[in-house]
Amino acid sequence: MPRRTHAALFVLSLSGAAFAAEPPTGKASFPLPTAAEAAAPERPSSLNRTPTAVAALPPPLTPAPTAVAPSVPPPTPRVRPEPPAEPRDSGWEVSSFQPRRNWSRGPVQDVPAPRERSSRERDLWMLSIEGATRAPIDIGGQVTLETPVGLRLFGGYGWVPDMYLGSILRAGASLSSDPIVASMLENGFQSGRAWRIGAGWRPFRSVGVYLDAGYARVNLRGDLATSDVVNIPGVTGSYAIDSTLGFGFVELGYQAKIAERVVLAAGLGVTKVMSASTHATPNDGAADDPALRDATGAIDQGLEKYGYSPTLTLRLGLDLI
Repeated sequence: MPRRTHAALFVLSLSGAAFAAEPPTGKASFPLPTAAEAAAPERPSSLNRTPTAVAALPPPLTPAPTAVAPSVPPPTPRVRPEPPAEPRDSGWEVSSFQPRRNWSRGPVQDVPAPRERSSRERDLWMLSIEGATRAPIDIGGQVTLETPVGLRLFGGYGWVPDMYLGSILRAGASLSSDPIVASMLENGFQSGRAWRIGAGWRPFRSVGVYLDAGYARVNLRGDLATSDVVNIPGVTGSYAIDSTLGFGFVELGYQAKIAERVVLAAGLGVTKVMSASTHATPNDGAADDPALRDATGAIDQGLEKYGYSPTLTLRLGLDLI
C-alpha cells in the first residue's frame, strides 16, 4: 500500500476520535464576516429574509344542500290540427275493385258503400212472387223478373173461378146462332185451369208505367148429359167435354213499391180467343155419335168468335232482391 493511502487513513481516524470526544450540539458555527463584508449592503437571501405573516385563507365555502323540486316537463304546446288536404284530381282514375285496375282517364268517382250498393241493385232488379188476377180469365200466382234495362219476364198459373167461367161461356153462347151450341156452352163446363207467359217493358225507372203482352192457355172441363141439350137427334147418355182455349193479351199498367219490398200493380188490357179445340168423350158406354162431333166443332167456332174482351189485372207481391 502506498504511503499516501496510509496518511489519509490516519487523518480520518484522528477526525473520528475527535468527533467522538466532543458530541455535536444544536448550534451551528459560521465564520465572522470581514470589515469589507460588513460595510457592504445586505443582499436578500433565503437565509436572512425576515419571515412575514401569511394570512391563512379560509376553506372554500360549500353551499348548503337545497331541496330539489321534482322535474316537471314543460307543457306541450297545443297545436291546432290542420284540415286534411283535399285530394288533387290528377285526371287518372284508379278502380277500387282489386286486383283489376282501371287506368282509364276520367274523373275519380266515389265507390258506393255496401248498403248503398245493395239499395241500388234493389232499384235496378226485381224478382217478385205475386198473387194476381186477370178478370175475367183466371186467379192464381205469378213470378215476375225485371232487369235493369226495363225488360220484364213473367209466368203464372191459376184456376178459372165459377164467376169468370160463366162470363166466358155466356159470352160465347151469345155469339152463336145455334141453340144446341149455346146449350152445350152454358151447361157443359164446370171447371178450368190456366197458365200464362209474357214479356213487357218498363221504360222509365222513376215511373212505374209498363206495357205487357203474352199468351194464356185455358183448359175447360165438364160433363154434359143429353138431357141438358135439346134437339140433338140420336144422342143419349153423358159425355166428358174438354176444351182448350188460347188467349192473346196486351196490358198497360202501373207498378209501385211500398217499403222497397211490397209490389203493388194494376193494369187494363184486352184479350182475344185465338184458338179453340173441344172434344167430347162418351161416358157409361154411350155411343160416339157424329152429330155430337159436329156440335163440338160448332162450339169451337162460337168461342173463336168471342172477339176482344177487356181485362182488369191486379197484382200484389213481395220482391225477393
